[in-house]
Amino acid sequence: MANKEDKNISPTTEDLGNSFDQEDRVLNYKPRIDYEEPDQIPEERVIPETKTELTQLRNRTVDLVAGYQSVRQLVTIAKKRIDDRVVAGGGMEVKLDSKVDASVISALQRCFPDATDHTKITYEQYKTCLTRMSKMGQMAPQVSQAEVDLARGNPLLVEFGGLSNQAGENRPEISSPAGNIKPVDTQKLQTAGVLTLFKKMYPLIRRELEAEIQKHETTKKHG
Repeated sequence: MANKEDKNISPTTEDLGNSFDQEDRVLNYKPRIDYEEPDQIPEERVIPETKTELTQLRNRTVDLVAGYQSVRQLVTIAKKRIDDRVVAGGGMEVKLDSKVDASVISALQRCFPDATDHTKITYEQYKTCLTRMSKMGQMAPQVSQAEVDLARGNPLLVEFGGLSNQAGENRPEISSPAGNIKPVDTQKLQTAGVLTLFKKMYPLIRRELEAEIQKHETTKKHG
């Protein structure tokens, strides 16, 4: 960077008294260095929420809750009007087919054993089922308090919500109370049905056997 000339300066007696401006300029030369600043990376500034924004969010939340309350009131009014129409019309019943709706009829027999006719669904039975469904829906599978207590005693516990169950054991109709109707043990039901049927048929079988024995004794002579 020095501004030096490529030459050999040999002073002579003739140079005495002459100007040394050129040499002085070379010896005292100071290079000029220009500094180039690197590109600046813009800083992402997080603007804090202002009080106005918080107020708007609070107002929106209040309006949302008020809207849900209005919907709830409308549902209550609609249910009351439907009940009044059913009462004014003398009630409502849904007729079931004994073959097509066999599973529904079986469910009605388990849910309403005191009913006289299980081939019909009344409006009151329908409302009872809806209430039962809403209550059971609140008991969906979840981490129980017992599991939480176990975790407090064992921080390494990781088996929650049926994680340790085998494949197929976490179905709602098996592992949770979400089902409104308890499953039927088909094998047990068939065994009980066969025994009941045999008990009802036994008097007829015995009567038939006694008639055969009596006929045999009258027609056949034994020595």
